[in-house]
Amino acid sequence: MGSQYVVGLKAVNCVTGDTLAQEQAEAANKEGVLDALGGAAAKLREKLGESLTSIEKFNAPLPQATTSSLEALKTYTIGFQTLGQEGAAAALPFLQHAVELDPDFVTAIYAMGVCYSNLGQEDRANEYLSKAFALRSRASERERLNIAFEYYESVSGEFDKAIETSREFNASYPRSTAMHANLGGLYFTEGKFGEAVAETEEALRINPNYVVAYDNLVIMQLALSRFAEARKTYDEAQARKLNDTEMRKGMYALAFLEGNVSGMKEQVEWFAGQPEVANEMLAMQADTEAFAGHLSNARALTRQAVESAIHADNKSSAVRWQLVGAWREAALGNMEEARREVSAVIKSVPNNSEAQFLAALTLASVGDNAAAGDLAQELNARFPSHTMVQLYFLPSMEAAIDLQNKQPDKAIARLQVTTPVELGVATVPCCMFPIYLRGQAFLAAGQGEAAAAEFQKILSHKGITWNCLTGVLASLQAARAYTLSGNKAKASAGYKDFLDLWKGADANIPILKQAQSEFSAPQ
Repeated sequence: MGSQYVVGLKAVNCVTGDTLAQEQAEAANKEGVLDALGGAAAKLREKLGESLTSIEKFNAPLPQATTSSLEALKTYTIGFQTLGQEGAAAALPFLQHAVELDPDFVTAIYAMGVCYSNLGQEDRANEYLSKAFALRSRASERERLNIAFEYYESVSGEFDKAIETSREFNASYPRSTAMHANLGGLYFTEGKFGEAVAETEEALRINPNYVVAYDNLVIMQLALSRFAEARKTYDEAQARKLNDTEMRKGMYALAFLEGNVSGMKEQVEWFAGQPEVANEMLAMQADTEAFAGHLSNARALTRQAVESAIHADNKSSAVRWQLVGAWREAALGNMEEARREVSAVIKSVPNNSEAQFLAALTLASVGDNAAAGDLAQELNARFPSHTMVQLYFLPSMEAAIDLQNKQPDKAIARLQVTTPVELGVATVPCCMFPIYLRGQAFLAAGQGEAAAAEFQKILSHKGITWNCLTGVLASLQAARAYTLSGNKAKASAGYKDFLDLWKGADANIPILKQAQSEFSAPQ
């Protein structure tokens, strides 16, 4: 005689711990457990006061709305809990196994896409999010909306559709944590920091144990230069034993901004024990060394970041770090080195908007406008409705080409479209590229005051740029702009700021030699 299975559900008041309702059901065998559980869930919802109309509208057989595999469901549940408490890297193995057990388990596929997105692997994220979007009819109503939001935000980049989807979701599920956090992240990408903080704080009000919301809030508070609040948010997360890579990167950035060497070292040591994501901290360290003019150190750390990413089977990040290094060489005036670096990886650049953007900027800087233009056309064809591609990436790529063609006025006009999102965090590191390029264009056009205003925007938003090279080069560029406008005092101060920051810099960097020559020249 076969075993009989009894399943039970209980609804509990999270504040008082009181039982609100409970329901049991029996299954004749293991294969019938999910059907029994789905039936019990419908009866429990009725006991809790949900109308029959609502139950019928949002009801679906549990095996259809999730998976027919009980083992896959159990594994996914562990992965989902791990994602909320320990972050994406820790959750991925469980989610991968759930998908291995049921290749059409749309909820687990979607969660894998989210994890890869959080880990900066855009190509893999898009693969899984696109598959989930194609299979969304198999999901529950709630999950369909979640999948649609993530697809519109991360894959197609149609932020208007993502916001519309989030409103529909929140109207039906006002107590959901994740959607508020997701919407906050979208607003942050656009540079709408007030809206971003409001949505993220609402997520934490609903669920004060949601690690992703803490991650996002730390970075948002940094962007707003609320450094003490960022530290407080981090401490609150630690008190709840919530900890993951994004929060640690935020704390490294805070330590950098405060000149806290021991605080930076603490985060470096933490990442050293996380092989899946160690490449991210190595890349951040490379940026820090470049910020101080220690180019040889930056190159060595970039190579380590690339090797670490490859070892972690993260080829997308490996290419991205190589491209960051190539762009860095171009920004510092090492054009031959930049050309070699970008040539080494150009054929392996993934279908990743950020990677293609960095490649195009570097190609334009070294004079290969044809290749840069090809990348721009490809991005435009793939993402005709992508908010950040159309308003941030493409105008910046095309402006870089205009500058190389000695058409600064054309670049200035082209970059006007970026104004609504120019503070947006669209790249890693976030370098405020549209503003930096606009400043360069005004310089090339002989408009010193306008150029200085653009570079001052960068200097006044250190909580956005963190340790990106533009954050220090803006001091030099501002000095050049003030020289052009005839403001000798501010020009001298700008040169001194830059040269003081680069006291221990490698002596053979072209832009440093230029700055020293300009500063010593008769005013």
